[in-house]
Amino acid sequence: MTASAYLSTYYRVDSLGLVADVASIITGLRAALVSSPPAGSKWTEPVSGTFQSPARADGLFLTLTATRISATRIAYVVKDQHGVQVNNDTDTRQDIDTTTGNMVVIMSGPMHVVVDSLRSAPETWCCGIASRAPEPDAVPRGTYFASVGPRNTAGTVNGNLVGTFWVLTPGASAYEGSTGLAVHCLAGRIPSGTGTFSADRFTITGGLMSWPVELVSGEWWLGRFPQAIMTDYQIAVGSWVTVPIDGDGNLGSFRAVGFPSVDGSHYIQARLAVRCG
Repeated sequence: MTASAYLSTYYRVDSLGLVADVASIITGLRAALVSSPPAGSKWTEPVSGTFQSPARADGLFLTLTATRISATRIAYVVKDQHGVQVNNDTDTRQDIDTTTGNMVVIMSGPMHVVVDSLRSAPETWCCGIASRAPEPDAVPRGTYFASVGPRNTAGTVNGNLVGTFWVLTPGASAYEGSTGLAVHCLAGRIPSGTGTFSADRFTITGGLMSWPVELVSGEWWLGRFPQAIMTDYQIAVGSWVTVPIDGDGNLGSFRAVGFPSVDGSHYIQARLAVRCG
């Protein structure tokens, strides 16, 4: 049985090892997106440091510009195929540790990029185009998303939370971000008596419960984060989660990333994990 469309794209994981200068992240993105993927999944680099995703069947693509601000800080700007900025600030920034640096892992594919900076307090950044299957891709229109955080243009930690994405909501004329709120990501489905949504539950077969990362806006369903799931919030960053990806019991391996697992504003207790195997 074929896996769901959001789990059917090409994917890869690239560990950059200990990174002491964010220039290595830009080099790592170039290798992961442009040099290494097979034909059909390769990104291009029309301008140095700006990466363009391969076009979908309906022609949609995104561009990601990564800029070195300092040895320990990188900035990201994401634009849709019309050149409209998705992360609708000046830019979004991410840090590595000063002096010693830290491990950095890039998880990517033709429709998603996740950069995990494994500081003592991890910082995760991501962007992509959501899968709307089984609806045709262009109905009603493509859904782009990008992290609000981990840091704003001033360098302040802001929006480094599960499901805190910029999206273009139905009827809106500009991309909207949920600063500190997870209103655009259906991160939990199992309410407890306190209104908390938790992922530390089990299926009837005894496996941990996991589900697609659903992007939502009010009553509108916008699509699914490619090659990603929500799972047990207690799983440590960098740990692996193995779950069935189709009705035949074929398994996929997902790596838990460094977004904080709990958003106190909305009582979300879940861990985002990205496909790596």
